[in-house]
Amino acid sequence: MAGKVAAVAAATAAKTVVKAVGEYQYPWREKLAKYKDELSKGVWGYWELGAWKPLSFSARQRARLRKEVLLAGEEWPYDPSRKEMRTKRKGHKCDRVSAEKLALTTVFATVAAATAAAFPAMPSLSPVRLPPMPSGILQTLHEERPK
Repeated sequence: MAGKVAAVAAATAAKTVVKAVGEYQYPWREKLAKYKDELSKGVWGYWELGAWKPLSFSARQRARLRKEVLLAGEEWPYDPSRKEMRTKRKGHKCDRVSAEKLALTTVFATVAAATAAAFPAMPSLSPVRLPPMPSGILQTLHEERPK
């Protein structure tokens, strides 16, 4: 009989410990409730009556609390909204254009070499160079054209 009573007491004590640990498993909830107003004021501080007021909650403490909340799988609504990403490219345009041309010529040369290796009977893909036209040919063609 004493053994059963001891077993029941041990089980009750174990349940109490598990309950206490379970309740204190999320200490960040208490911190979140405590600093809710401070977190909603911004990340670095805020303007009040024309003067800058830093937060009483440091950035390091804020980052630690944020990390705990996110690791627990909860949502962190106190981040500032993200700005739109920069679309204007940095650097000089001429440098980018020359780099693109160089890349295209190397790709073209690679494709031409692969095509020549795969189909040896086909003519090369390099552009055809025509001989220069005689200087007076356009004038002659213009005069011979019927009206």
